[in-house]
Amino acid sequence: MTAASTPFVRASADWTAGQAVGRVLVASGAAFGAANLFQWGLMSGLLPLHPAWLSLSWPVALAVFFSVLIRVRRNPSPGARTAGGWSRRAIAVQLSVVAALLAVSAATGRWETMAWATVSTPALYAAAWAVAALRTRRPVLALPAVAGLAGAATIALLLGSPAQHLASAATLLFTALIPGLLLITARSEA
Repeated sequence: MTAASTPFVRASADWTAGQAVGRVLVASGAAFGAANLFQWGLMSGLLPLHPAWLSLSWPVALAVFFSVLIRVRRNPSPGARTAGGWSRRAIAVQLSVVAALLAVSAATGRWETMAWATVSTPALYAAAWAVAALRTRRPVLALPAVAGLAGAATIALLLGSPAQHLASAATLLFTALIPGLLLITARSEA
């Protein structure tokens, strides 16, 4: 195998859908995982910074994630177009969940309900991986689904504590970052 044939070096027009999705997953796992680690460090007192720094973690994570997503969507390969479509739908579902939680919070006046958005993310990853396992008939793809469900349950138990962010980062490691790296480096089955 030559360097030019590896997925990291190969011309981007050759990306499979899996390799393009892998890039989106790595961006998601890295950006939002780092944001969660930063929030955990700040909220636990490990990082001696003013709490106002918390307001920067998510905008930075979103900027990093969307810059990668835009690059993937601009890629000329059919795989990148497929990944872009899946990503748009996943983002729309997540925004719909947040909007529903916002509506419930506004109607009841219980704004702490918004904290459940943190639990919804790994639950949605779990659902996506379960669908991928069923559609491809590859049981190994159920492993990130199980990690997502375990992460959602753990985060729900830790809601409101700094440890919730550590659990979120760990869940993203097993539902996005590692699977994304595996997809990027996978050989196509052409």
